[in-house]
Amino acid sequence: FKNRILYPYNGTILHTEGNYFQPDANNNGEIEESEALQVGHIDIDPPSINNLFTSFEGKEYFTNLTYFKCGINTAATADFSSLVNLETLSLFTPNITTINFSENLKFLTFYGSQIPWSDVNTLANLVHLSLSNNQLTSIDISGLTNLEYLSVYDNNLTTLDLAQHASLKYLHCGYNQLTSLILPEQNQLIELTCENNLLQSLDVANSLNLTNLNC
Repeated sequence: FKNRILYPYNGTILHTEGNYFQPDANNNGEIEESEALQVGHIDIDPPSINNLFTSFEGKEYFTNLTYFKCGINTAATADFSSLVNLETLSLFTPNITTINFSENLKFLTFYGSQIPWSDVNTLANLVHLSLSNNQLTSIDISGLTNLEYLSVYDNNLTTLDLAQHASLKYLHCGYNQLTSLILPEQNQLIELTCENNLLQSLDVANSLNLTNLNC
């Protein structure tokens, strides 16, 4: 993890003030805790498919981090709960078995895992949730009433109940096995894609703002 920060490949490291910078200010090949505190944005990808990093160890020192995005990696566990300023998290971590989230997350994108997603329902501040291609057979998001964007594209869901999600504006749930899709009676949906499911009917009469429908 440290080497990816020191030598980001196809990546972006930003200061907490938003500017590009080299976090190793004293050029000693290490990142001291005081240097880690200067980092607000990390966006990193592996240099090649044969050189994936295997651990997020050390990230807990980046406590001012608000944005973290990581391309494909082989980490098995990840704990972001101590990063209380983290608002955006995006991971492609197919081998992961356990993960803990920061409760202040607003934007979460997770791709290609097979872990249960029961914990996501506690992230009450989420406005954007993307869980495409995670082999989901069910998901409970009843507690995420602030959601404006939801993507569960390409999973194995059979039902999706969004009756309590009146704030939802963008919904992508295509390529599942949905036989039931329940929308809020009054909603703000602008875009709805639900192609390649098993739906027999869908009532969008109350979706007065809908401009893009693909089902």
